[in-house]
Amino acid sequence: MANWCSNIVIFHGEKIQVNRTMFLFKQLERKEKAEDKGQLPDFVNADDGYFFEIWTLANILNYETRWSPNTDVLKQVADQFGVEFSYEYVEPMNGINGKIAYRSGVLTQKDRKFKT
Repeated sequence: MANWCSNIVIFHGEKIQVNRTMFLFKQLERKEKAEDKGQLPDFVNADDGYFFEIWTLANILNYETRWSPNTDVLKQVADQFGVEFSYEYVEPMNGINGKIAYRSGVLTQKDRKFKT
């Protein structure tokens, strides 16, 4: 059984591109509910990093992943739509959390371990 990683992403960029990005996730959210399984956009080249329990609000995306954040998948989505993002994740079973920013094609990541 997988540990679940909770993810919150805020997309930044031109309004129309952010709206297109969020429309994609609204479609994935509906598809996930209909099929009762994790989702990946069709254009993403990945074998893992599926989005589960997707929900959106304005330009904010919330979802779960198995084991770890799916940064590479998010980067592909951002590149597809020409947007940037700020991203926070937490996987409490292993005490890992972090923040990621993707700006001008550069990924900056800060992983942290919880104090035990």
